[in-house]
Amino acid sequence: MSIWRGLWALWRSRPYGRRLANKVADTLGRCHGICYDHIDYCGVGLFKRGKKFIYDHVYYGVPEFEENGAPQEGIAVFQDRESFVDWLSRQSDESLSGRDQPDPFYFNNQRITRARLKDAVAGYIPRV
Repeated sequence: MSIWRGLWALWRSRPYGRRLANKVADTLGRCHGICYDHIDYCGVGLFKRGKKFIYDHVYYGVPEFEENGAPQEGIAVFQDRESFVDWLSRQSDESLSGRDQPDPFYFNNQRITRARLKDAVAGYIPRV
């Protein structure tokens, strides 16, 4: 492995940290969610519904847990802000890349990244 590839892997593995995670939690309280909204598969997104925070797949701009009006479980559901912030603070671009999925379709396919989180916190949430 080249030194650059090793540095890139290390860079992508940096945890987001509590500061960014808290800002994301604040942002989710003010918006529909951090997700893309277009035809077919839109990747994964983060949402707040009531006191719960949810990480889930998104299709046609609708989180999977809300499809057909029937509440379902998301990929990860957090009952309160503290558990969400704790989880997100330990995540990284690598851990949320989808590499752990059996279908390679999901790997790096419209995933949550540090750049997307920072954009959302700054008020830019593209609906691409």
